[in-house]
Amino acid sequence: MTSRTMLRSDKLNVLWLSSGAVLLTTVFLRDRKDDIHWDDCCVSLAVGTMVAFSVALSMRSYASSIRADTHVVSTEFLAKNNNNPTTDSAPVLDCIRARRSVFPRDYVDEKVSCQIIHRLLEAAMWAPYHGSVPPWRFVVLGAEASVEMQQRTLEYYDLHWREVGYGSGERGTESDYEKWREMTEEEIHGRWKPVSYMVAIVMRRQAGSKRIPEWEEAAATACAVQNMHLQSTAYPGLACYWSSWHDAARDSAMMKEFLGMDDEDK
Repeated sequence: MTSRTMLRSDKLNVLWLSSGAVLLTTVFLRDRKDDIHWDDCCVSLAVGTMVAFSVALSMRSYASSIRADTHVVSTEFLAKNNNNPTTDSAPVLDCIRARRSVFPRDYVDEKVSCQIIHRLLEAAMWAPYHGSVPPWRFVVLGAEASVEMQQRTLEYYDLHWREVGYGSGERGTESDYEKWREMTEEEIHGRWKPVSYMVAIVMRRQAGSKRIPEWEEAAATACAVQNMHLQSTAYPGLACYWSSWHDAARDSAMMKEFLGMDDEDK
């Protein structure tokens, strides 16, 4: 049985994760029919990340003491536990092995509950980060807001395709652009229709009072996204897909305004 057949037989629900921008001090469900604000909940949950970070710090001296023998220790540990697999059930490793990126062709039109989204966001908050405030922000778009975001993407390219190209930087004649636009517009109610939520991943360039190197903020945000994907394995049939979206529209001032981003956020 191919993986594709297996995915379809599980009747996948869909959560789409879009990369393009990032932060999570506040998280909200954005839908024109029912707006749900989770700001207070998410801020309180962020305290858990500080606890996790303090635990990591308490382990530093131990890690330093064994660094010179890391290879030897790791080899002996693996040999010992391979001979006695009942020693550790490895639940985290099981989650990592179960994580999958599921592409749109395998989506089914079934809804994902808000409670599941909330749990994924909670998992994201336990990611490591440098500084006093986590640099990630996730903007959760419901069905209507997802359609609006895609329509704004097309509006941006209608105005700028000659200068920036379209899609992933493609270049061509006006006829070529019109073909791409028609295909992309059809995807709004075709390819992306089964998606329950789109989640914009935003990196806040300066979340706290101290300016952290950008690569650290980006790395921390990626860790938060990974946590969400790992948590998704707890829900049979839930599908996640991390997309870079259409580059020029994603990074545009128009998209920043739509997602409520600051100038330096990405």
